[in-house]
Order: sequence, then C-alpha cells, then structure tokens
Amino acid sequence: MMLQQPADNEDYTSSRGLPDRPHDLTSDRGKLEMARQSQDAQPLSWSNDEVGLSQSPPSPFPKRSSMLYPGTKFTGYQTSGDKRYTVEVRIKEVDLSTSYLCGDLVIHGLTPQYPELRTYFDAEIIGDRHDFRTGKWNSSFEVDLAHWRRFEAFTKIEKDALSKDYVHDFAKSDTIFMRWKERFIVPVQKADRLKGASFAGFYYICFNRRTGRIDGLYYHKQSEMYQRLYLTLQEDRKFGSCDFR
Repeated sequence: MMLQQPADNEDYTSSRGLPDRPHDLTSDRGKLEMARQSQDAQPLSWSNDEVGLSQSPPSPFPKRSSMLYPGTKFTGYQTSGDKRYTVEVRIKEVDLSTSYLCGDLVIHGLTPQYPELRTYFDAEIIGDRHDFRTGKWNSSFEVDLAHWRRFEAFTKIEKDALSKDYVHDFAKSDTIFMRWKERFIVPVQKADRLKGASFAGFYYICFNRRTGRIDGLYYHKQSEMYQRLYLTLQEDRKFGSCDFR
C-alpha cells in the first residue's frame, strides 16, 4: 500500500495474466553495472530493536514454519519516513504448481477515513514460472536490482540469479522470493484508489522459511522509495498445512 497520493492521471488498471516467459538478464550487463554503481544501500537486515524483539535470540519456529498454506498469518508493520503502520497479512490460497498465492493485507491508521484498510493481493513466487525481473508495473531492470539487492539473501545468489539458465528452486531453499501485487479494496472490489493512499505499485518480498520472517520493499515510481515491510509468522493451529513437494 502506497502511503501517499499519486498523480490523478495515473493508470491503476491491472489484472492477473499468464506468467511471463523468463528473461535473459545477462543481456543487460551494461545496465547491471550502472545499477551496481548507483546502489548505495546495505542489504536489509533485522535488528532486535527495529522489530520490537527482546535482546535474546527468538526461539526457532516448528517445522511447519517452512510451509505456506491457507490460513497462514503474519503480523508486523510498514514504515514510511518516520511513521510506522501496523500490518496484518492472511494467506488465502496457495498453488505451488503455478508459483502462485493470494491473501489479504490489512494496514492500520493509514488514513483518517479508513483507520483499518484491507486489500486483496496475489503473488508471483520466483521460480520456474517467474524470475527476478518484473517486466511490468512501471518497474525496470535497474529498479529490480536496486530492490532485490537490499535483501541479504539475494546478494548471496546474485551471480547465479542473473544467469539466463538460473531457476530459483524455492522448494529446496530456505528463502522464498516473491512479488505481491494488491488488486482491490476488500470488500469494495471496484475501488482501486482512495484519498491519501493507493496500491498502484507492488512489494518485493523475501520470506525466510526457517525464521518465519518476511522482509518487503514497496515500489511505485511516484511514491517514497524503499518503504519497508516487516512481518513475522504467527502460529495458528486451526489450519492444516501443505508441504513443498
């Protein structure tokens, strides 16, 4: 969710389409070097003070934290400047065979008119159907690299990830990379904008299966850069689970 109003002529129309064909990122070596030189930030990392944890290391989540399944809940916050907004995410549907999931995102206190704002989002899981290059939503090769590089987990695989033959095997990795795209306000599906907020952009997502933590970065060309999303997995024993095959 973007935390400021974009221009009135911005086109918000979007729909879920067929998966894009993989891109050959090696063809953009010149752009890669330009993006590398312009990148002035360190990869995202979590500190106990920043996420509101105690100074002692958190207890490991049970084995089921390595899964994504309908009913999974995450809680945390999104930052914008010096402001922090409470966020809750509930996963609704998971289809690993098509690298897809969807859910609801609730943000609190964003606008006076909507103290609690809920949006529906769907996701592209980086794997055999989606690679690290977005190719839409007003993103670019340089923008993708600038955002992915802020995740420490990506910097460890960057050399391989930029190869045209690389496929991120999320089923065997501790890290799942995704893009989350908000589609509409719940329950008013026809509303795609409101005063003081918009969801014309999308999130770059890095999910650590071992810790149950999500790092996210919101991008829209007319919004504040690098709005950060921090979420942690909340256990819920009511729901079943589906493991990665």
